[in-house]
Amino acid sequence: MRTRSGWWMTPILLAMAAPVAAQGSGDWTTYGGNDWNQRYSKLKAITTANVSKLVPRMVFQTGIAKLGSFENTPIVANGVMYVTTPYNTAMAYDLNTRKELWRYEHKLGTTIYCCGPNNRGFGIHGGAHLYMGTLDAHLVALNAKDGKVLWDKEVADPAAGYSITHAPLIIGDNVIVGVSGGEYGIRGNVTAYNAMTGDQVWRWYSIPAPKGDPTFDEMAPNGWWGTWAPKAEELNAPPVVPVVPVTPVAPPTVDAPVLPPVVVPLPG
Repeated sequence: MRTRSGWWMTPILLAMAAPVAAQGSGDWTTYGGNDWNQRYSKLKAITTANVSKLVPRMVFQTGIAKLGSFENTPIVANGVMYVTTPYNTAMAYDLNTRKELWRYEHKLGTTIYCCGPNNRGFGIHGGAHLYMGTLDAHLVALNAKDGKVLWDKEVADPAAGYSITHAPLIIGDNVIVGVSGGEYGIRGNVTAYNAMTGDQVWRWYSIPAPKGDPTFDEMAPNGWWGTWAPKAEELNAPPVVPVVPVTPVAPPTVDAPVLPPVVVPLPG
């Protein structure tokens, strides 16, 4: 028998006595709710006085038979909720009619990942295009209206241990993604793609290249270091990315240094 996993959208649905489309301020268009990732909603329907009275109003079943943790943050725009699941199935639900609008199942190639087949959600550009990173290290652009693939780019070689599990970041007309795979000795990078064409705009490596490599940077032969501004405002608001250096997975008899994470400002 095919199992179906259900999930609850209780916090959102209490505020749905009126049609969602009429609640423009109820949109949730980034993973963290806004560009600062504060995960804070300004909606007033849920308060400390009524939160204990929340009850389920809708239950959607994703229909995913493969087991995996559900770590997605749904994107909500113009009354439609966009959801991704483990193993990179994506779907759209009309929150007014409570019906599924479309479903897209990414055909995974080689996958090497350490910590579960997770996906944390979409990025959305202009309300019309959706972007999902995949376990086989692809970035896929979908039409938000019908779920059809607009373009599909391999960000890195999945056979080398690369994967993408985070939600892409949209800045202007750029879709920005990083990669996972530090457990397998990958060379970490952050890449920007043009939202419309899928062309690569720039790539930044968190680990230096050996001399002679085409990506070798003479300005930082031993890795990126840079000059830090005392205030974030003085950086002229570039995107900022946290980087966790690779820590070798070594036998107990070998000392493996634990390196601190850093935060790096990047070009827009």
